[in-house]
Amino acid sequence: MRTQHSLVLAAAELIIAIDAAGSTPELLHAQCLAVDLQRELEKHFETPPAPGIIKPTVGRMVHFYPPRTFLGRLTDGSPLAAVIARVWCDSCVNLTVFDFDGHPVAVSSVYLVQGDTPIPDTAYACWMPYQKGQAAKTEALQAQLDKAA
Repeated sequence: MRTQHSLVLAAAELIIAIDAAGSTPELLHAQCLAVDLQRELEKHFETPPAPGIIKPTVGRMVHFYPPRTFLGRLTDGSPLAAVIARVWCDSCVNLTVFDFDGHPVAVSSVYLVQGDTPIPDTAYACWMPYQKGQAAKTEALQAQLDKAA
């Protein structure tokens, strides 16, 4: 039996796969259905985020690790700055990525690596080290408050 987290991740992976396939009306409709499914799953399994998971919100900065070739240029594995433009779920976001010259580029359905999730072979985004540190401090403080209560 699949866990609630794996069902939500499966829906996110379906969204990414459909998005990568193209933009025919049928595929766009399938993507909408997958997003609806994922939202329903998230509502049904409403649980607090696991330790190390940061809730993505529009406007937050992340590092974007492009594929080996991005915008016609070879990449060296360094991250690019990006802003979250839309949140599909905790593991799938649309980004405004700032390219090598600082120009904004829209990149949709990017996998957001969190916690101990393995890094994919494709393009992905992740939180900056500072954000991870702040989240860890917040979790530690919340644990102390819960213990004192």
